[in-house]
Amino acid sequence: MKEVSFDGKFTSEMKRRLQERLDELRVPKHVVARFLGISNSTLSKWQNGRTPVCSPKHRALLQDFFNGEFDRQIRQSSFSFAGEKFQLSTALLPDAERHYREMRGKSRALEYVVEVGNAIEESLRLLVAELLTQPNSLAVIQNILRYARH
Repeated sequence: MKEVSFDGKFTSEMKRRLQERLDELRVPKHVVARFLGISNSTLSKWQNGRTPVCSPKHRALLQDFFNGEFDRQIRQSSFSFAGEKFQLSTALLPDAERHYREMRGKSRALEYVVEVGNAIEESLRLLVAELLTQPNSLAVIQNILRYARH
């Protein structure tokens, strides 16, 4: 296969090359779109020229796609099981891992906030119990509440 250089413009030659690559791979178009991180609609617009230029972030990815760099991964990302199609996008796995780490971090932060809240609640219970044993405790509690509002 001849090395293809891609500058981001979908000329008639590049539209033809895109169609050839889709035909060569023999996988559903949506699998390729998902692998490239785009929608089916975007892929169709690239094919028919309604979007004449791709975004800069897709240029290098598309050049590698045109040159067959991802053929094995794309073919592996489409498989059949019990007559239904399931797609596994290897291109999305790093995003899934990053989202998992972010959510895990947020979950830990929330657990910490709950722990701190429980500790504060217990401290307040002990403080109120101690205050109630003191003379003029109601006046002291009212002053605390007044101070807390300001």
